Formats: sequence, structure tokens, C-alpha cells
Amino acid sequence: MPQLGILGLLVAQIYFYHEQFPTDRSAIKALVYGVAILDLLQTAMVTADMLLWFVYGFGNMEQLDETFINSWDVPLLDSVISLVVQVFYCWRIYSLRKKLLIPALILVVSLTQCAGGIATAIRERKQAEH
Repeated sequence: MPQLGILGLLVAQIYFYHEQFPTDRSAIKALVYGVAILDLLQTAMVTADMLLWFVYGFGNMEQLDETFINSWDVPLLDSVISLVVQVFYCWRIYSLRKKLLIPALILVVSLTQCAGGIATAIRERKQAEH
């Protein structure tokens, strides 16, 4: 399970952030910890999918067609997490350059990407229910 190893890296990064930047604004700390919680949630959901497919469904090839919660954990959470991070980058670019064009373009692309991810999650869930 490679994502569990990567989860260890996430936990280490959160620890180092907590230790190295204790004076960050509360809003930035909430953003960092909120994204970390979403990543932890996504890892738990992907792990549940893998358990269903490869442990409980071992040897059952039809089990691999079962989506379980995969339609939510990948397209939906990836879209939301990336939108949050990209909006933060837009804010940082704007605060450093004081120009609106590039952050606005990034924001439009990010919102489009997030809407596409949410639409994909809804469509996949509806297909899984039928």
C-alpha cells in the first residue's frame, strides 16, 4: 500500500510545519491542517476501496468492477483539495505581485477543474448505482 508510505511523509511535513512556523496566521494554519485532514480522509477512503477489491474480494474478478466509494474519494476530494491549494497560490501570487491578471486566470482554471471533478464524481456515482 504505497499511499500509507506517502501518508507518513504527510504526517512528517505537518509536524515540521507545526515546529518551524509557530507564528503563522491562524487562517493559514487552519488551511494547512484542513488540507491535511482532507488528505487523511482521502487516504482512509482509498484504503477502504483497496481492502474491498483486493482483500475481501480476493480471487473474485467481478469485485474489481465494484466502485464502492472510489467515485467520491478520487475525483471529488482531489478536486476540492486542489482548488483549496490553488486558491491559496492565487492569493500568494497576488500578495507578492499586486497584479490581478495571473491569479485571476489561475482561479478560473482552478474553478473549472473543480467543477469538472465534482461533475465526474456525481456522474460516476449515478452510474455505480445502476
